[in-house]
Amino acid sequence: MSRKLTENNGAGWAFAAPSVLLIGLFIILPFFLAIGFSLTDQRLISPNPTRYVGMENYRDLLGLNVLKIEPERDDTGQLVRDDDGALEYPRVRS
Repeated sequence: MSRKLTENNGAGWAFAAPSVLLIGLFIILPFFLAIGFSLTDQRLISPNPTRYVGMENYRDLLGLNVLKIEPERDDTGQLVRDDDGALEYPRVRS
C-alpha cells in the first residue's frame, strides 16, 4: 500500500500547482522585474523611452552627499530666530 502512495503523486502536484503558480506570479516574478527595472531609467509616466543605464542608479544612490545647512546670521553675527525663538535656516527650495 505504501508503494502505491509513493509512485502516484500526480494528485499531490495537482493540488500544489495553483499555489506554486500564485507564489511565482505574486512574489518571484515581481522580484526579478524589480531587479530588471532598477537597471533602467524607466519612469511611471514619461514620454521618454526606457533606456538601459546599468549600475548607474546604484552608483548614484551610494554616492549621495549630505547637505549641511547652517542657521542664518544677521549682520552682527548673531543667530536669527523667529517669533517663537526657533532658529531660522535659509530656504533651499524656492
